[in-house]
Amino acid sequence: MTDIGFGNHLADESTREFVPSPWVGRVVHIRPGGTAYRAVSPTGWVWTIAGCHARPTAEEQTAAYEAKVARTSQQRDALAAQLESLNRRGGRR
Repeated sequence: MTDIGFGNHLADESTREFVPSPWVGRVVHIRPGGTAYRAVSPTGWVWTIAGCHARPTAEEQTAAYEAKVARTSQQRDALAAQLESLNRRGGRR
């Protein structure tokens, strides 16, 4: 692979044997020579992609990844607010 840097999105073609579309992740670590990449999923799962199975994502895949990150962040923030509200009331409803 060439020109893959930190923060770029990659698709892991090796996952197609398990699911219809490849997993997509944002690059957080690159092995020397691009032999492997560590990527993080929109929900925080980190895995290794062999360089021979990695490819840049299509625009739709990148957009879907970013939308999932936004939804996950909104859900996390809503849960944090709900927990804060419960803590202020002493855990009572």
